Parts: sequence; structure tokens; C-alpha cells
Amino acid sequence: MNTPRQLKSLYQQGTNITALLREEQGLHQNTQKIIETAYDLQAGSYVAAMEDPNTVDYKRNYTSEIAKVILSLCEPKTILEAGVGEATTLSGVLQHLNADVRSFGFDLSWSRISYARRWLQRQGKR
Repeated sequence: MNTPRQLKSLYQQGTNITALLREEQGLHQNTQKIIETAYDLQAGSYVAAMEDPNTVDYKRNYTSEIAKVILSLCEPKTILEAGVGEATTLSGVLQHLNADVRSFGFDLSWSRISYARRWLQRQGKR
């Protein structure tokens, strides 16, 4: 069985971690633990993707459309994103909404939440 550091190294080398863990455990499908492990190993990848100008443009357009739908339904005072990941989508939506909108997010990955908090702070969001 690989240690978390070994798994991180393997992930960075392009190994499919879910396939590796299934093979190690003799399983044919992912367990919740396998999914959570693989997801945690990817922490930081969404924020890193925001270094790419094409990703930034895509997110800007995508989140603008989400905000338009929200604003067509109501003028929110709060917003909650379930499965917030690293908050790259949430931060974009907030940029298109009223500055007074309070945001909340949750995710099953604590490591991704850590990235989300830092990302939102860098974006001037709460």
C-alpha cells in the first residue's frame, strides 16, 4: 500500500490513482474512500488552471451566464455552492452579482476547501 506522499508523487507523474487503489484493493469499482483520496490529491489543480488565460476567459463567460440565471430568479443576499471545490466558479459568480452577497460553500475535500478559502481571499471575496 502506498503512502499519501507516494500517491501524490504518482498522481503528479500522471498515474490514475483511482485505478491504482482499486487494483491494490482488488476492487472493480471506486469506494468513497478511493474517490476522496483521489480528489484530495488533485487539490490545487483548479486554482492552478486559473493561470491559463483561456481558462480565465471560459470561467468569466460561464460564471456570467450562471449569474444571469440567478438574477433572473431573484436578487440574492446569500449564495451556497455545494461541492465548491476550490471556489473558482463561486468567485466568478460573485463577481457578477451584487457586492453585498454573502457566500458559503462546502465540499467533502478539506484540502480543496483550504484552497477555496485562499482563492476567495485573493479575489477579495469572503
